[in-house]
Amino acid sequence: MNIHEIAEKANLTFVVEGDKDIKSGYASDLLSIVMNKAQSESVWLTVQTHKNIVAVAKMTDIGAIIVCDGFTPDVDTIESARKENIALLKATDGIFALAGKLSALGIK
Repeated sequence: MNIHEIAEKANLTFVVEGDKDIKSGYASDLLSIVMNKAQSESVWLTVQTHKNIVAVAKMTDIGAIIVCDGFTPDVDTIESARKENIALLKATDGIFALAGKLSALGIK
């Protein structure tokens, strides 16, 4: 499923546009765990807003980052996501609720 389809169906807001296909999802706020467990072409759910999330996404080939619970990514994070061509989105939902929505859409 394309990140635009996911954004529309899950009521997400783009901070940095992207158009990658998403094959799976991962939810965690511990960067070291995300680096070891997240799959390529996944969507990552987090409440972290600093630019290190973009570096982790780049290293693991994560297709998109969704910052949950209404948090807003830092300006440095937004600039970094643009530079690295990583889709960055915002959600008002908490991680648990959004993970349920994505699962219902077929993102596992």
